[in-house]
Amino acid sequence: MLRFNAMSGQSARGFHFVYQVNAALFQSLDMAGRIGSEFSDGSVVRFECSPGYLLKGSSAIQCQAVPGALAQWNATTPTCIVPCSGNLTERRGTILSPGYPEPYPNSLNCLWRIHVSEGAGIQIQVVTFATEHNWDSLEIYDGGDMTAPKLGSFSGTTAPALLNSTSNQLLLHFQSDISVVAAGFHLEYKTVGLTTCPEPMIPANGIKTGDRYMVNEVVAFTCEPGYTLQGHSHISCMPGTVRRWNYPPPLCIARCGGVLSEMSSVILSPGFPGNYPGNLDCTWQITLPTGYGAHIQFQNFSSEDNHDFLEVRAGPQHSSALIGQFTGSQIPPPLLSTTHLTIIHFYSDHSENRPGFRLTYQAYQLQNCQDPFPFPNGDIINSDYSAGQSVTFQCYPGYVLIGHPVLTCLHGTNRKWNHPFPRCEAPCGYNVTAENGTIYSPQYPNEYPNSQDCIWLITVPHGHGVYINFTLLQTEPVTDYIAVWDGPDTSSPQLGVFSGNTALESAYSTSPKVLIRFHSDFSTGGFFILNFHAYRLKKCPPPPVVENAEVIYEDEDFQIGSSGQSPLLVALSGNHSSQLNFTSKTNQLYLRWSTDHATNKRGFKIRYSAAYCSINDPPVNGGVVNRTKLRPGSRLQFFCNRGYRLVGSSNATCRLHSNGLFQWDTPPPFCQAISCGIPQSPGNGSFHAYQYTVGSQVTYHCNHGYHLDPGVSMTAVCLEDGSWSNAASAPRCLPVHCPSIEGILSDHMTYRLLCGRLGEFGSMVMLECSTGYYLGMGHRTLRCLANGTWEGSDDTATCKIISCGELPSPPFGTKLGTLTTFGATAIFMCNHGYTLVGSHVRECGANGLWSGTETRCLAGHCDSPDPIVNGHISGDGSSYRDTVVYQCMLGYRLIGTSVRICQQDHRWSGTTPVCVPITCGHPGNPANGRTNGSEFNLNDVVNFTCNRGYILSGNGRAQCRLNGQWSSPLPVCKVVNCSDPGHVENGVRQSGLRYPEVFSYGVSVAIHCKRGFYLLGSALLTCQHDGRWDRPIPRCQAISCGDPGVPPNAVVSGTHSWTYGSVLQYSCLPGGVLVGNATRHCQEDGTWSGAPPYCTGVSPGICGDPGIPPHGARLGGEEFKTKSLLRFSCEAGYSLTGSAERTCLHNGTWSGTQPVCQAVSCGNPGTPAHGRIVFSDGITFGSSVAYACWEGFKTSGLTTRHCTTNGTWTGQPPDCTVISCGDPGPVANGIYLGSEFTFNHTVTYRCNPGHLMEPPGHGRSVLRCTKDGTWNQTKPSCKVIQCGPPPQVHHGKVEGTDHSWGSSVSYSCFHGYQVSTPVVLTCEGNGTWTGDVPQCLPVLCGDPGSPGGGFREGNIFSYRSEVRFYCHTPYLLVGSASRVCQADGIWSGQQPACIDPAFNSCRDPGTPAYGIPVMAQGLQVGSKISFKCRKNYHILGSTTRTCLENLTWSGTQPECIAHSCRQPETPSNVDVRSMDLPTLGYTLIYTCQDGFYLAGGSEHRTCKSDGRWSGKPPLCKVGVKVNPKGRGESDVQKNKIRVPVDVFSPNSEWSGFYEYLGKRQATTFTVTGFNATSGRVNVTLLETSGVSIRLSGTYKSEENQLLLKVYQVKGPTEHYYSKFKNDNWAIDGYVTAESDQKTFVYQGHIHSKDFGKFHLTRQGPVTMAMDPSNPYTNSSSVAAAILVPFFALILSGFAFYLYKHRTLSADTDDNERPKDTWGPGGRTRPKVQFNGYVGHESSNGQASFENPMYDTNMKPTEAKAVRFDTTLNTVCTVV
Repeated sequence: MLRFNAMSGQSARGFHFVYQVNAALFQSLDMAGRIGSEFSDGSVVRFECSPGYLLKGSSAIQCQAVPGALAQWNATTPTCIVPCSGNLTERRGTILSPGYPEPYPNSLNCLWRIHVSEGAGIQIQVVTFATEHNWDSLEIYDGGDMTAPKLGSFSGTTAPALLNSTSNQLLLHFQSDISVVAAGFHLEYKTVGLTTCPEPMIPANGIKTGDRYMVNEVVAFTCEPGYTLQGHSHISCMPGTVRRWNYPPPLCIARCGGVLSEMSSVILSPGFPGNYPGNLDCTWQITLPTGYGAHIQFQNFSSEDNHDFLEVRAGPQHSSALIGQFTGSQIPPPLLSTTHLTIIHFYSDHSENRPGFRLTYQAYQLQNCQDPFPFPNGDIINSDYSAGQSVTFQCYPGYVLIGHPVLTCLHGTNRKWNHPFPRCEAPCGYNVTAENGTIYSPQYPNEYPNSQDCIWLITVPHGHGVYINFTLLQTEPVTDYIAVWDGPDTSSPQLGVFSGNTALESAYSTSPKVLIRFHSDFSTGGFFILNFHAYRLKKCPPPPVVENAEVIYEDEDFQIGSSGQSPLLVALSGNHSSQLNFTSKTNQLYLRWSTDHATNKRGFKIRYSAAYCSINDPPVNGGVVNRTKLRPGSRLQFFCNRGYRLVGSSNATCRLHSNGLFQWDTPPPFCQAISCGIPQSPGNGSFHAYQYTVGSQVTYHCNHGYHLDPGVSMTAVCLEDGSWSNAASAPRCLPVHCPSIEGILSDHMTYRLLCGRLGEFGSMVMLECSTGYYLGMGHRTLRCLANGTWEGSDDTATCKIISCGELPSPPFGTKLGTLTTFGATAIFMCNHGYTLVGSHVRECGANGLWSGTETRCLAGHCDSPDPIVNGHISGDGSSYRDTVVYQCMLGYRLIGTSVRICQQDHRWSGTTPVCVPITCGHPGNPANGRTNGSEFNLNDVVNFTCNRGYILSGNGRAQCRLNGQWSSPLPVCKVVNCSDPGHVENGVRQSGLRYPEVFSYGVSVAIHCKRGFYLLGSALLTCQHDGRWDRPIPRCQAISCGDPGVPPNAVVSGTHSWTYGSVLQYSCLPGGVLVGNATRHCQEDGTWSGAPPYCTGVSPGICGDPGIPPHGARLGGEEFKTKSLLRFSCEAGYSLTGSAERTCLHNGTWSGTQPVCQAVSCGNPGTPAHGRIVFSDGITFGSSVAYACWEGFKTSGLTTRHCTTNGTWTGQPPDCTVISCGDPGPVANGIYLGSEFTFNHTVTYRCNPGHLMEPPGHGRSVLRCTKDGTWNQTKPSCKVIQCGPPPQVHHGKVEGTDHSWGSSVSYSCFHGYQVSTPVVLTCEGNGTWTGDVPQCLPVLCGDPGSPGGGFREGNIFSYRSEVRFYCHTPYLLVGSASRVCQADGIWSGQQPACIDPAFNSCRDPGTPAYGIPVMAQGLQVGSKISFKCRKNYHILGSTTRTCLENLTWSGTQPECIAHSCRQPETPSNVDVRSMDLPTLGYTLIYTCQDGFYLAGGSEHRTCKSDGRWSGKPPLCKVGVKVNPKGRGESDVQKNKIRVPVDVFSPNSEWSGFYEYLGKRQATTFTVTGFNATSGRVNVTLLETSGVSIRLSGTYKSEENQLLLKVYQVKGPTEHYYSKFKNDNWAIDGYVTAESDQKTFVYQGHIHSKDFGKFHLTRQGPVTMAMDPSNPYTNSSSVAAAILVPFFALILSGFAFYLYKHRTLSADTDDNERPKDTWGPGGRTRPKVQFNGYVGHESSNGQASFENPMYDTNMKPTEAKAVRFDTTLNTVCTVV
């Protein structure tokens, strides 16, 4: 608004301004939002698009000033478009079809990729969907590309409401073709939790790799070494609605055999670690690179002995060398295979199976032994120095081998020879038998030593002499020399003495033996080399002399052969340059050479050969066969002696070689010693041997702690086949075994194996104690020694029970329980008015500490109550019984207890509640609609909208209420129906619907005109989402053919209209003839049929006038003579039909056909959306059409169109757009419903809970958009609701100051008053408080009662009231005379009673309800009464009560309450009371009566949930409790009258009774022996039936306790059988002294079924103890020696019966009976039940809760158990 004021006075020029409205910014962009409403200079307006749209243009524009002009924006307004693709990574988003909400364009190819965080899935909600059916489709792929599985392909209007991915990626692909389009689609997506595949099971002995189980994730499996994977090594999580793996998890199995090529691996028996199957025949081959062997180690081995076995062989065949064969359960020793191929073979039969074996192997490089080269003065045979190979050493002639001639390369990772290398030395003399050879000086090539005297004897074949030649001679002259004799001794002729350095000295012997002696003195060494060879003698030695005979000879020289007398073959002298050949005629040649003293020449060279081969020396350690045949072609065969094998060819053939000599074709072989190799050392043993060749012997030994298997020989011999004689049964060293460890263990002791196999030599065990016990002094570890005993077993440690120490009673409280050892429990209770803080029950644990925390009794208050999140606490009291109330804030509800009370234990009752949001959950989406809203907690509002084409039926809004329910049910989206469009006159309507027709959203109706009519408007009408048709109904106009015209000289008759079906008739005027059609009719296409006729001329040669077509023209004149030419044309907007030129023919007719000018048609102009046609005069040239928009729509464009000459309508149909009022916006503290702000749509406003709408009235909450683009009224406002002050209460106050809607207040009362009921008032939405106002009532203490024999004054029992008590005469008041009701609801003082001073007894306490009447022996002071309840009821209170001196009963009056546990019997000498205790429940508390102490069992027992009692029944024994640690007098009770040590002196008698079957039986016993040093007591008990029982035991004087056990029974068999058949029959009791100090009583219990207590009194005074030097009487020894065998014979007949009829102790609870146990001999009797308990055990030195004397399996140290059968024992006293 502008206002101008002018004051009176002078005028001025005034002002001139221009304004401009920027309408574009006053309304928001389509699908966009505008931020900013200030348009002044410098203002910035920002734009953002709705979800699914992309901003095109600048996101912000600024208003800028322009000098001299209007301000302008610096950029154009942006637009929001729908992208045709995109990568979406947000957690939620929108996907729209391009152009949405308008139809999408043609020829689209769009891709959207959605990629969210790992582990999440994608859910797509289809809001709207409409595409051209079958042609335009949306494809959705479950992955990141088109290779992923397709979730679906959708077309038309059908698509699922929800789609879920199976991964974190989706791909959407939309395609449209080139033609029809549709509305498109609107999709919303969000992330959801992605279901994973279940965790795959890890196969046994397998390894899983990968811990992600999402879709397409892969998990890999491998097996532990030795196992093979069976199945798939990789499995993948498959997509789909149900997650599963594509394959099941594999298995890891140990296969039967296989080939292993790894450098190290594991081999397992099939099924390991389980048992292997039967009938196995498995072979594993270890294949390693050449040059490597396998080191095999066994980790487990167990097979059926001698039936199932494992073989290891060095080689690839089953016949390869055996390394070892193993069976049984002993782990084989490590093995070494010396080849790169190793076979492991396992065999099992069909019977017993065992766990099998686990072995590992590792490749190691095979190294050869050290090369023995060089080997001076000798040769080495065999050049293979690998493991197991042997080499042979030989010395050159003249040398002797020192050391082992054969060496073998040992197995093992470090290779070495089995002996040191030998050496070849020149010896100091030996016997030589070779035909040629060399003798070296000792130690040649070194100088010979000093002081040597060496003798060599050379022997050659008979008929030969010895030629000796020194090739080296360097000795000390004269003193060192070599003497040679021609014979075997020094008496033979001497051939010479050689010394000095003369070389080439030689000599010839005449005998086949030569003796050589070398001598050296003490100084200067030297060398010599002497060669020798045999030569044939030229003459024989003189023949031997024959006694009494004469030698007759021809020649005294005894020449061999006929040297000079043989025929001369040739004589040579001079020079001969060429070779000369001569052949002898015999097998002998004699050559003689002589020279003179003159000239010397070069001499000669003679080579001879004979036609045979010379025999070489036979091989050492072998020989030659076939020596005689030496001619060419003959063969020699070589052999080796036993223990050697031939190396080389065994045959040789004599052949003539090219050099002319006869030689053997193969070199001579040699004999190599056969070696069996180094034998396998036994595990834990060794062997001893000197050689490993044939015949050698090896002896086996075992290591310390092992012994040889007696079934295997201790020695082995190397056989000729190279194997040891024990190859089939290798020796074994078995470990020494120690006795079973169980016999060494003491009570409560266990053990743990530290190393080795249990019981075998070297094994070590560590002693341990059961839980609750600890090891005392002694050996903790035991080792099995080589002598078969356990080291340390003579002094093993013992197990002692752990003690936690004494727990003090808390001040202002009491403690129940006296035991302090492991398992003991202590129960704490606080006095009235005190609160227990800490543990109610504490237990002595195995760590020696009491469980729980320290117990304290506090008289205080509770701490501040725990705060509550999203809530508040009402009430500030924290004293005993004060309460607080928890309340939640608006929108939250309480989970837990709202009221908590301060309890005695200083804790608030219950647990702290929590405030959780009140949530109604997602209400779901209506069919064909959706729910708008993302929060579903209290007061949250959701709106329901329907998809396009559907209308909401029901409430469009729902609010989450306090009860967790939505305020209204889910509405229904009903399809929108359009009204019947009606029928078109002269038209036909087609919808494809069945009768009755319902025109729902999306239904189309087609209109067709009848024949003769054409359609004006849209032929297709579609029902829109707003229930209106998108087009108005068209009209069917009659078809008109137009004016046909009248031909010249013609007459037209017929109908006067030119519509479809009209008929025209043509005729000529007189004189003319009609040429053409006589009739024409108007056709369906708007044209006349045929061509127009014409009339001929009246004169010959002249044609008639053809006429001019309407809307046409003619050229050619008006003469129609022959050959006249006429041309025709049409006006603009008309087209010519017929002949454009016509010629007059001779016959007076025109050529061609008559032309017609037809008007051009523009066709149906159509109807715009949301518009209608208001005028139309046709569709041909010159016609016009006028449009108008529907109400609520505005026009943009021209409203009139004209049909033009080219057959088109001018312009475009107008665009009718809906009128929008714009978003009205929300209101503070409220919401508005409605998302469409166009014409006739409404928006409804609602206030949030706790707020009221102003101005009030329903009509004020709804705004409607009018056709002028404005809302019909302004928005309302919402104001906060406030409640007034809450009402007050007397004696109380209000807790809480917030009075706004949703807040709560509570009430608390002053001290001494209590709230009638805990309530909370809440401010409601209507401004009022809800809830009942409580009252603060005084605390009531209850009726205090009136004492019997008295009365009470005062009948008000509320807070601060007082009552007084009086007694009638002569009674006296005992207790409080007045009592006041206190704030805690308890009367002050003590309950009074009126007693008669004349009486000294208590009143009958009566019988509780459901109780059994009291059986009392009187009610006098000191008497006790017991209470019992009926079956299935338990006592709550005191089970026994004592009449006190004030004539009142001790304890509390009991009640009988129903309970699940059966009431246990009350043990003897025990007082019981019961109570409900915190954390324990119904508990029985036991205390021993005066004169008794707790010797076993539980101090308290609790009824458990299974109906059984915890702990054991208590056992109270006669005597006093002795403190084992010597505590002070205040801690223990001391016996005031001492019992003498020798109370059981010999010959003393005791008489009294025992209970049997509930009756007393008289009995006496006499002490027959007593040892004052050890306390051993022997007695004889006489029974009235004649049975005499002899018992023995040890009297513990410090405890006054004696346990007697039977060692002999005499008397009638039937009485023994009936009464004393229990082999554990024993008397256990304590000795007490009466007040006269002269009477002693021995009393206690008899341990046997049907027996009870006993009571024996000593008769006569106590005598002196026996002489300690003679501690035992002879009666004991005589009885033991004589009666034991007799007792065995008597009882043997009862053995089987007693075994079958064993009985349990009468004291054993039904729930505590022990089960039968199994012993070494089968089923044995159970250990006798002792009335001890598992929870509390004593260490006071007076009781052992598993007393060894209660069971013969536990042997006393001073008695020996003689077992006659499985259940019967006799105890003999050792003397």
